[in-house]
Amino acid sequence: MANTLATIRQTVKDRLVDQNFSSALIDQFINDEQREILNYYDLPFNRATVVHTLVQGASQFDLPVGHQKTKILRITAPESYDTDVTRFYLPYGKFREAFQETSGYSESIPRWWTIYNNEIIFAWDSDRTFTFQHDYLKAATALEDDADEPDIPEEFQEVLVLGALVRCYETNDDNDIAQYQQGKKNLLVAALLKRFSPQQSGKVDVLRNTNRGI
Repeated sequence: MANTLATIRQTVKDRLVDQNFSSALIDQFINDEQREILNYYDLPFNRATVVHTLVQGASQFDLPVGHQKTKILRITAPESYDTDVTRFYLPYGKFREAFQETSGYSESIPRWWTIYNNEIIFAWDSDRTFTFQHDYLKAATALEDDADEPDIPEEFQEVLVLGALVRCYETNDDNDIAQYQQGKKNLLVAALLKRFSPQQSGKVDVLRNTNRGI
């Protein structure tokens, strides 16, 4: 079975036994479910790596599209300067307390850094061109076209189906059925965590003040 928005949407309609239920609303619910899972749990599906170049005399570069959280920022070239600079991060307020404008410092090897206005900013200008490897958590892929594929793999497509079903039943005020489907989904999310996220216990936490669980 294809792992596409159209396939998941049709499965939801078949389970509802209601082919007239709003396709746009189901699509929204599928996206809501994927975002909820990937915004809360650290899974392989929302990890990404990009390479940045910081040219000589510069002190900043743009964050990748969809960036949510930096995991590791490392200088990889020139090879002799290979350094993990993740630990030198400062929140923006503390960064500005510690460092003034970059023009007040001599050009040097990038170290202290912060994130502001969708940019990584270093405390001073670089004294040469450096290459960085940036490992980060990214936002969930927005599913818009019928052929779009979710980040969650096909073997756990049922998580998205059940998540959308729960929201559909709640929309129809079928709260008992919604709660039953939520229980089924929670078991599957726990299995997803055990399979793909060893650092997670498989326990499914409550995120919303509704009948729904994860």
